[in-house]
Amino acid sequence: MNRKLLLLDLVLVVVVVYAGTQFRDLYREAKAREAAERSVKVKPVPPPPMPQTPAPPPVLATTYAPIAQKLLMDKSRNPEVPIELPPPPPPPPPMPKLPLYHGMMNLGDEEGPIAIMSLEANKPHKAIHPGETIGEFKLLAVSREGIDLEWRDQKVHKTLEEVTDRSHAAPPQAEPAKVAGGYATPPPPRPEPPPPAQYGPGAQAGDVRRCMDSDTTPAGTVVNGYRKILRPSPFGVQCFWESVGGR
Repeated sequence: MNRKLLLLDLVLVVVVVYAGTQFRDLYREAKAREAAERSVKVKPVPPPPMPQTPAPPPVLATTYAPIAQKLLMDKSRNPEVPIELPPPPPPPPPMPKLPLYHGMMNLGDEEGPIAIMSLEANKPHKAIHPGETIGEFKLLAVSREGIDLEWRDQKVHKTLEEVTDRSHAAPPQAEPAKVAGGYATPPPPRPEPPPPAQYGPGAQAGDVRRCMDSDTTPAGTVVNGYRKILRPSPFGVQCFWESVGGR
């Protein structure tokens, strides 16, 4: 039994000696490698080449010409800076000729009274309500006291006498020219060509329909179930179409 323990101790001593030898060798190799790495010299990398700065141009006397021209006492140094004003706006266009008034009808509808107007004396008549337009004018209101129109947001108030058409009034008769043995007979007036005719009832206005411009159908004509009515009034002849089955 003692011999086995002695042999075991001997083996352990050998193992410890061998392990110590290996550890010493590893330690020496690590020290040598560290010393070798420290002794290596790193070669520095050369810096990139810098671009060469161009040389300044030589100083010439001609380069001082602008400085001489801009001296403080030079006549071109004017403190008053010219200011270009925008062009003035164009003048507003003149107001066109007012439409002519021929009469008024009040049929009791919600749209109000109807004004019979035309752009000129020889133009077709047009029945318009307040809010409708004739030419460049808009009818605002019409009554026996006057008529209100609007043109380009500008309100115009006129009496009915100022806009009433007087072209059909009888002109004063001139004295006939004298000829040998009596008076010469004046030539008859030249008739104007009638405007182009339009037939049939127009837009609805309450229980009746309006007459279209230049309607030449005679009174009593029946078209599409409506009969044409021409009724005299203090403001002219009222023209409208009523239903055959109406009043």
